[in-house]
Amino acid sequence: MEGAIFASPSARVLIVCSGLLFLLVSISTVVGNLRSRRYERAVVMHNPLGEVMIALGALEDMGKVIKADVEGLKDIKMRVSARRKRIAVTAKIVLWSDCSLAKASEQTQEAIRRYLQDILGSEQDIRPRVVVSKVAFREPEPESRELVPFSSARRKSTFRGPIS
Repeated sequence: MEGAIFASPSARVLIVCSGLLFLLVSISTVVGNLRSRRYERAVVMHNPLGEVMIALGALEDMGKVIKADVEGLKDIKMRVSARRKRIAVTAKIVLWSDCSLAKASEQTQEAIRRYLQDILGSEQDIRPRVVVSKVAFREPEPESRELVPFSSARRKSTFRGPIS
């Protein structure tokens, strides 16, 4: 059987093409993993008592605090990466439809900058990038209705008994 496969020219071409395809997929997977890899997993701060390392994941979790500070912000996902002497922040946000997009995105940028400078020190130049990824529709608040007592709200039964 092995001799028959290698004797056929079309089978050889098929085997070579499938081998090249597997090689291409494996190379693209390795390159993709290297591109998305973070270079530094923590920010190192120096103080008189020694070094303090702050994990980038801890800085990304700060989005929960920012969500409470910015009006009109439904959801936020932050991506923080540390390079030499620079911290890059990208925040993907979801806003409610009844808020001002420009105002909410500016407030988000300011909140991110303020919190990171409080945590890492004021000497850091932080310019967060905000991407509005979605605008979620929110029903307007219903007007207050007058409450009707339960007893007067019930309908009277019109059932008179079995039909004879």
